[in-house]
Amino acid sequence: MDDARQLRRSSGAVPKLIAEGANRWAAGDKRRRFEEAEGEIGETASGLEDLADLGALDEDEVAQAVALWARCRATVLGLLRRVRR
Repeated sequence: MDDARQLRRSSGAVPKLIAEGANRWAAGDKRRRFEEAEGEIGETASGLEDLADLGALDEDEVAQAVALWARCRATVLGLLRRVRR
C-alpha cells in the first residue's frame, strides 16, 4: 500500500530531522531542519486523516494519533522560536 509506505516515510523523517537540526551549529541550518520536520508532521497527520476518511483506519485511533502529532508540532514550533531569536 503506497499510503502506508508514505506514512512510514513522513513519520520516520520527523525524529531524524529534529535530531539533525539539534546537532547543527548554524541557526539557518537548524531552522531548515525544524521547518522540514514541521512539514513532515503535517503530512503525517493529513495522511492519517485521509485514511480514516476512507474507512481504512479507525477514526478514534486516528484522532488520538493526530493529537500526539499536534503535541510534537508544538515542540518543533518551540524549537523554531528559540532558533529565530
